[in-house]
Amino acid sequence: MKLLIGMVLGVLSVDSHAMALKRGRVSAQKSSAAVSVGAKPPAAPRSPAASDPKGSDDRGIRDMGCNDRDRKDPSKPCKNGVPVAATPVPKRTPAPALPVVISTPVPPPPPPVLLPPPAAPGVPESCARFHPSFGQEVPPEAKNGAEFEYRRARDQALSLSDADLTNLLFKKGVGACRLVGSRPQCPQCFCDYYFQTRAGTWHGSGGWPLNPASRASTGCVSEIQWGGYFPSMATSDLMKNAAEQARHALCHPADPCRLHPKNLGVPIHNSDVLGQ
Repeated sequence: MKLLIGMVLGVLSVDSHAMALKRGRVSAQKSSAAVSVGAKPPAAPRSPAASDPKGSDDRGIRDMGCNDRDRKDPSKPCKNGVPVAATPVPKRTPAPALPVVISTPVPPPPPPVLLPPPAAPGVPESCARFHPSFGQEVPPEAKNGAEFEYRRARDQALSLSDADLTNLLFKKGVGACRLVGSRPQCPQCFCDYYFQTRAGTWHGSGGWPLNPASRASTGCVSEIQWGGYFPSMATSDLMKNAAEQARHALCHPADPCRLHPKNLGVPIHNSDVLGQ
C-alpha cells in the first residue's frame, strides 16, 4: 500500500515539475517579446524642412537619383519625383546624297515663218455679176506669158454677142466648152441643148453651172432656173441662156473651159470648183 502511494506521488511530482518548466518557458518568451518591443527607440521628431512640400519633393527626387539639373535634362525625365526611363531616339539614316544635275534649257522653237497668202484669183470687171466674191482681177506679171495668153482667149470669147458665142460653141467650142443638141439622137433627153465643160460632174456629163447643193450639173439649157443658175440663164431665149452659161464658166477662176495652157487636157473635178 505504501509502495502504491509512493508511486502515485512520484508521478504527480514529475507532472508538476513538467508543468512548472512549461510555464516558465512561456513566461520567458513573453518577457523577451516585451523587452524587444520596449527596446525600439522612439521616432525622431520631424525637422521643419520635412514639413515643407518643396523640400520633401526635392529630397524625394534626390533620393530617387533626380535633382533640379536632371529635371532640365531630357535624357533623365522625372515624373512625380520618380525617374522615367528616357525613350530612345531612333537613329535616322541620312538620305543618300543625289548628284546635282544642271540641265541645259532647251531653246524655244523658232516662230513659224508666215508666208503671205496667195493672191485672190479675181475676175475681170465684166464677170463681177457672176462671181462677186472673188474680187477684181490684178494684172499678170510681165514675164508670165501663159497667163497673158489665157486672158486674151478668155476676154475675146467674153466680148462676143450671144449669137456669135453660141455659134462658136456649136462649131468648134471655146477651149473645152461645147454646146451640144440632143435632138434627134436623144429623144428621151429632158433638154434640147446642153452646155458642157471639162468638169467631172454628174455621170461625167461635165455640165455647167454646178448645183451648189449636189456639186453636179447636166448643163441643161432650158427656161427652168436650176440650182446654181442665174435668172439670165432661165429666159425664154434658149441661145441667150446658153451664152450666159458659157460666160459664167469662162469667168470662173477654176477655168472649167481649160483655156489656160497649164490646164490643157486636164479635167477639173467638181470638188475643185469653189465659190462659184
